[in-house]
Amino acid sequence: MRIFLITLLAIFCFSNYSSAQFGNTLYHLSSSPGVSNNTLVGLSVHDIDLDGDLDVLASFQSGIFWFENDGQGNFSDGNSIDFQGKPVFKQAQFRDLDGDGKPDLAAGFGWRKNLGNGNFAPETGDFWKEVSGICDLNSDGFGDIFYQSSNVLFLERNLGAVFSPDAYPVANGSNIQFWLAADLDQDQQEDVVASLSNILYWFRNLGDNTFSKIQISTGAFKSVVAGDVDGNGRMDLLGAINGSLSWWEFDGYGNRSLRQTLPLPGFTSATIALGDLDGDKNLDLFTGGMTTPNGSRPAILYFDAVAGQFDPTPYTQPAFSAFCPKAVLADFDGNGRLDIFASLLSTSKFAVFHDTGTHGNFDIPMLVGEPLGDIPQILPADLDKDGDKDFIAADFLFEKTGPGNYAQRRKINLPDANVQLADLDGDGLQDAVYPKNDAVVWQRNLGGLQFGPEIKLDGFVAQCRYVGIADFDGDKDLDLCAGIGTEALSNFSLLLWYENDGMGNFTKHQLQDNITWVLSTQPLDVNSDSLPDIYVELGNLQNDIWYKNLGNGNFAPPQTFFSPGTTEPSYVNQRLLTDLDGDGHTDMVFSTIDYHTTDVYWYRNLDGNGFSDKKLLYTVDHLGSYATAYFAVYDADNDEQPDIILNGSYHRQIIFLRGLGGGNFAPADILYDDPGVGGFFAIAPYDVNDDGGLDLLLGNGASNLTSSNQVSWLSGKGELPPNPAACPRDVLFSRQIEVDSFPIKYPDCKEIQGNLIVYEISANGDPVIYDLSPLLGVHTVHGGVYIYRSFLPNLHGLDSLRTIGGDLEIKGGYVLTSLEGLDNLQSIGGNLVIRQNESLTFQAKLKNLHGLENLERVGGDFIQQERNLLSLEGLDKLRIIGGNFDIQKGKLQSLLGLEALDTIGKSLVLANLPNLKSLSGLQNLHHAGLNLSTDSLPDLQGLENLRSGRELRLTSNKNLQRLTGLENLEQLTGYNRNTLAKYPVIWLANNQALSDLSALDHDLDVDDDGIYILNNAALSQCAAQAICAYLPTEPDTVSIAGNLPACESDVAILASCQLLNTGAPSDNVGYWVFPNPISSAEQLTVVWQSDFNGPVKLELLSLEGRVLKTIIREKFADQITETIPISERLPRQFILRVSDGRTSAVRLVVKL
Repeated sequence: MRIFLITLLAIFCFSNYSSAQFGNTLYHLSSSPGVSNNTLVGLSVHDIDLDGDLDVLASFQSGIFWFENDGQGNFSDGNSIDFQGKPVFKQAQFRDLDGDGKPDLAAGFGWRKNLGNGNFAPETGDFWKEVSGICDLNSDGFGDIFYQSSNVLFLERNLGAVFSPDAYPVANGSNIQFWLAADLDQDQQEDVVASLSNILYWFRNLGDNTFSKIQISTGAFKSVVAGDVDGNGRMDLLGAINGSLSWWEFDGYGNRSLRQTLPLPGFTSATIALGDLDGDKNLDLFTGGMTTPNGSRPAILYFDAVAGQFDPTPYTQPAFSAFCPKAVLADFDGNGRLDIFASLLSTSKFAVFHDTGTHGNFDIPMLVGEPLGDIPQILPADLDKDGDKDFIAADFLFEKTGPGNYAQRRKINLPDANVQLADLDGDGLQDAVYPKNDAVVWQRNLGGLQFGPEIKLDGFVAQCRYVGIADFDGDKDLDLCAGIGTEALSNFSLLLWYENDGMGNFTKHQLQDNITWVLSTQPLDVNSDSLPDIYVELGNLQNDIWYKNLGNGNFAPPQTFFSPGTTEPSYVNQRLLTDLDGDGHTDMVFSTIDYHTTDVYWYRNLDGNGFSDKKLLYTVDHLGSYATAYFAVYDADNDEQPDIILNGSYHRQIIFLRGLGGGNFAPADILYDDPGVGGFFAIAPYDVNDDGGLDLLLGNGASNLTSSNQVSWLSGKGELPPNPAACPRDVLFSRQIEVDSFPIKYPDCKEIQGNLIVYEISANGDPVIYDLSPLLGVHTVHGGVYIYRSFLPNLHGLDSLRTIGGDLEIKGGYVLTSLEGLDNLQSIGGNLVIRQNESLTFQAKLKNLHGLENLERVGGDFIQQERNLLSLEGLDKLRIIGGNFDIQKGKLQSLLGLEALDTIGKSLVLANLPNLKSLSGLQNLHHAGLNLSTDSLPDLQGLENLRSGRELRLTSNKNLQRLTGLENLEQLTGYNRNTLAKYPVIWLANNQALSDLSALDHDLDVDDDGIYILNNAALSQCAAQAICAYLPTEPDTVSIAGNLPACESDVAILASCQLLNTGAPSDNVGYWVFPNPISSAEQLTVVWQSDFNGPVKLELLSLEGRVLKTIIREKFADQITETIPISERLPRQFILRVSDGRTSAVRLVVKL
């Protein structure tokens, strides 16, 4: 038996694999970002693979990479998460975008679903601009997208893994920087911090998709972070600019205060990060670089709990020797102490600083990974004899640990090019052999995926370029051949073959001593006698030669290889020996390297009678650059014919030539086209995911922004279209033809799992979607239904729809006059939003809600903001609204039509409704908060059956005189927020005609969130039972001012609440005063009994609550009497308050 060996890159494989189709998604096994601080956008910490430990996400302009943590603080070299087509100039965001509980990844102009285990679905979404940040605007679990265009910050709502095409501007300004999303005011809604025009703003989330823009500070901020620094339960914000840092604290009421400004000398562009570095439960500050006594370097500023501020003294240590432009803090090794992951300016690499065993002390940085260089070789082989193929890419080893799984790549002690694998010592393991400088070198495979030291073979082979491998002497072991690769050393112009004894011991034999410029020596059965001859490829315009194998290690003198007139190979980059035409004889395939265009061509073996002239297979245009085409030959389509796969167009395309048999090939088919610059080099067939099909491994350096090399692959199974489903998950219609084709494509579609969106795109204002009747039969949409900017006069076509799991939004209907078509809709799980359905061009108006007669329940908010709506008729069966019922800005005349409404989970919000004169229609409403701000209501009649709600908020109701209608209200539950932020449960403000609160003069359970009675100019009677019962129990949550004197303060109201008499004490407190009224110069006698004990404080107060006089008395007896002279300076009315710290009572005293 004769043994030939050819490199894997040049092998022709007949295969029993079952696939012929390639996928068009480029996957990555490993990548190396190669830190460039000019292109590193940001670092963040997340559990990317959901395995319970913290990984690191790095955003580069060239792409997104994540570094996998093994739980012990050891990181992988960097795994690429590809986002196609566009550079990334903003930090990638890791948030849940589809509500499945797994954070997804958004970057550039799209997002990828998290599949778990560090895997992500192909990129989806087509955002208008690049993602700048994510904030869950409405606390629905779906991250909403912020992005910027020129000088505008935009928000695009997430409708449940489908994004609203109706993005709206949040703010204008230059140099926009989205910093973070955090709940700064602790109202359980995420706010946003961003810079515009070098001004730092807090965009306070007010709910209902609105923000309040609040200026924090001016300056070109370099880094901004948030956290509870001192553990007081309040959020803090820290911002660093050149040379200094500011710290603001936010309370639960939306107020902020500047806690500290401290110098950061030498700080210009490094990061700041917060973390408890000394274990005291407070957050300390790490900066990636500032001026310290030890020079410019990273430093820690510790929080001083006693002083309540950061100690401005920078603390450094020997580990902090390199400037860190980006850094994050986390407990990466699980020992309870923080570590640091940072980019190092001095080495352009990532490093992790592990703690030394005590808080805040760190070991010298441990570099993370080593970047891949170019990848000119990929060598698949079962290197450890475990039954599956590992592979070597350049000089890195990828060990397959199971079907489709690979261990972390690691550097291997082999060259990154020109290596061939073969068993040279007969132990069954693949050894490595290659040319190196002036010799042939091999390395023994020691097992365990380890290669031994270099073994240099005898014989000076100057500048050797290639090593041939075959059993030249017929003893069933592999021998070698090589020749001089230059013409400069004529004294050493040798061509050698090395006889192997089967144990890896080689004996040198000289074939010729007067030969130069050997480009390659390859085993080739030239004359078809089953013996491997030696083909010698020569450069410098020499004719190629061959040595006929005579058997037993003997060779005939050299002969010219090609017939006269044949064009010989030149400018060769890659060479391959294989049977390309299927006739049983070995042919030769070459690719050239040159400027502009290069060729892939072959020479046909003429049945042992020489070779044909070269035949062109494909010409590659490299766009004017110096380049070459790498290629592989194997049966990719399982038709027992060899196919050719190569890269082209300056390494950015993968091209497929289908073999037709007999050396003929079909026209080229482009499998993949990188829209960037490209960098595909080595190509090898290999079953990456163990699915039984040969995939295509690619050495990929596709980037012109960073050295971002990676091992990529295309699936050999192809990406088969999904099994035909009854319905697509999400449906988006922007043209009538799409609506019309829906029942043709999905004839059995009755239930849509995702969203249904009708969003008309018209270039000239003409109707584009005018008929939804093809949707008849769809009875359930589990996501939302969004109808935007349409020319639909009604909603017929949705007549079968009974249930919507998400929102129903009807917005921007230019000619909408009716909601007919929703007649069978019974339940909406999310919000019902009807607004802005009008047009200046068209006269059609939506005047009522007919079409919703069968709607029984809205799970979220019901937002109605139609300027032309006159009535709510059409809501005959609506019983429950889970959120707010929000009606604003319109011509609504009555609430008739709501007679079935029983419950509003949050509040009835009425605002700016000048024609609404009555609340009639709400006679069956039993539970609802009230948030009213409209000038037309004189009272609240119509709410006589209201028993409970979360709030009573009446603000700026110009004509409201009384609260008549609330006589049966029993309970105000408050907001039930487990935060410091409190919103008063009773808030009566700026109601200029409101005169009394007698409707609340009954037993009413009021939550302790607070009572505000402010600026009601006519309010004189506040001593209602509900108010009187609350004031003494929760004085710190009360704010009363700006009303008439009897309602001017809590003290004044309390005085009115008490029995004003001169006789016996009141029913509940043993305390009285006399005479009352009293004349000036008389003595006022105060008597208090056993309800008061110990030190007792007597205070004379003005009606505004100002203390006029204080007396302290010790009470030992059962009864004590005190006399107080009444002076002329005391006001005509004042309050006498008595308190022992446990019991308190007041009396209004009138001076004659």
